[in-house]
Order: sequence, then C-alpha cells, then structure tokens
Amino acid sequence: MRLFWLTRNTVFLASGKIVIPHNVNRKEFNYCGIGQGLRIKVNALIGTASNRDDVSTEKRKPAFVEEAGCDALMDLSTGGNVDGMRRFSLEKANIAIGSVPIYQAAIGAIENRGSIVAMTAEDMFETIEKQAADGVDFMTFIVLTIWMLSNGCREAEGLLMWSASCGNNDPDAERLCNGAPYFILGTLATDVAPGYNRITSAIGGALACAAGADFLCYVTSAERLGLPTEEDVKERVTAARIAAHAADLARANKEAWEKDRQMARARVALDIDRQISFFVDPEKTKAARPLVCGMRTGLRRPGCGQVLWNCFVTGRS
Repeated sequence: MRLFWLTRNTVFLASGKIVIPHNVNRKEFNYCGIGQGLRIKVNALIGTASNRDDVSTEKRKPAFVEEAGCDALMDLSTGGNVDGMRRFSLEKANIAIGSVPIYQAAIGAIENRGSIVAMTAEDMFETIEKQAADGVDFMTFIVLTIWMLSNGCREAEGLLMWSASCGNNDPDAERLCNGAPYFILGTLATDVAPGYNRITSAIGGALACAAGADFLCYVTSAERLGLPTEEDVKERVTAARIAAHAADLARANKEAWEKDRQMARARVALDIDRQISFFVDPEKTKAARPLVCGMRTGLRRPGCGQVLWNCFVTGRS
C-alpha cells in the first residue's frame, strides 16, 4: 500500500497535480505537498500596512502561525521596510513562504510616480525577480483591473464582467487549471457578518474545498476592519484547519477519516488523553481542563450514543 501511495503521488507530482512549494534559494524547512489525493493545506497571512507599521508584532506572528498548525504563510507587507519584513519571515519561519509581488510593485509606483496606474510591466517583473531571489516559495498574481483599464488592456472589461458574475469561487475555475492544485482565498459564505469572518469564511472554505480546492487561505475576524492581532491569527488558523478537515472528510480522505475513527474509539474507551491528542487545539482544551469537572462533560461521561454502543458490545447498559 505504501509503495502504491508513493508511485501514485510521484505520477501526480510529475503531471503537476501535486506541487511542493520550495525555492532553491531558501534554507531547509518543513515542506508540504499540495494537490490531488493529499489533505487540504492551510495558509495564513501576515505583514505590515502603511497605516500600521508594527514590525515587532508582525515578526511574532510566524511563530503563532506555526504553533497553530498552519502549512504555509504569505507576507503581504505594504508598509515600512517591506523587503526587511519578507526576509525576516523567510529566515525565521519553518514552513513555506509566499507573497503577492504586485503589492510591492504598486507601492513603488505610488512612491516613485505618484499612482498605481503609473506602474509598468517592468516594475512588476523586477519585483517578482527580487522576491524570488530572496527565497519566496510561491506567489499569488492578482490582476489590478484599474491598471489594465488605464493601460488600454482590452481584456479588462471582460475580466470585470467575469469577476462580477462568478467571483473567486467560480466552479469552472478549477477545471481551467487542468488538474493543477487550486488555491482559494476570501471564502466568505456571506458578507453580512463583519467581525465574524473567521466563521463565515470557514463555512465557505469547507464548501469550496469539498468541491475541489486544495489550498485554503484563512480570513481573520478583523478582515475589512483592520490588521489581525496575534490571537486573531491563531483563532483563524484553527477555524481554517477545521474547515479543511471537514472538507477532507467530505472528499473521503483516508487520513482524515482515520483520525475521526480513532477519536471515536478514544471516546468509547473514555481515554481523555488520547482524545486530546486528536483535538485541533489541544492546548486550549488542556487550559480549560481543571474548570470542566475533570473533563467529565463529553470526554469522561458517556453520552447517549456511547451508552447504546456499550449495550451493543457488552450486552449491559
């Protein structure tokens, strides 16, 4: 079975259906595979902004991201020392690092020419080359429609119409990738709950990944309201991991199903420590443990389903 798994995934890797983000200019880190047949991976966002250049806070976030179980993070800095922040993340983080080069190119255009629309194609390519040379493992390329319209690109109007009608979660988008791993972000199931975006995006993320997305980017509760705090980052990573796991179950991922199966067995056996080992956030549970009557509720005390199971197995109530 192990040989089959390796052979199958080697074929998927060679065909582009699985990717492993890794820049040869970067130090060794915990690599992750993304794509067909693998569990869904979760990505976090950090970075400074022009109105909040709190480098010390942002430099602490990579550790929070890793501790929370994220598979990758993206540095989206747009304020202060953008190059310095990105290079710090590349040096300190032990997971894949991504970026959105056009953000830095746009900032440079504003500083040097007074406007984003004054950005040139050469500005974009120079930024991409610089960030790749630094060691960035993967990049997201965003189309700035206003730039396209200002620079006479005929495709801009069609792009606007497609975006308005389909949005980020277009079911046809995955098919356009020809089987390549699909990265999705901004997975809000509804726009009516600002401040609760970790919940609405977890719902949307679970649906999108169940439908085929392979790489899920989190959304914090502070989205659209401001930059996330360290605690926001941890909470949102956890919410995204729950969404990814739910989608893995929907996609019949064997690893995910085995984890839930083992969790169920631990509950039947009233094995509290083993149950905690399967939790998405075991530390939070451990911190609450003395407050929950020795963890009797839901962990130690049999529930209705467990009582029925004990009757079935032992013949006793």
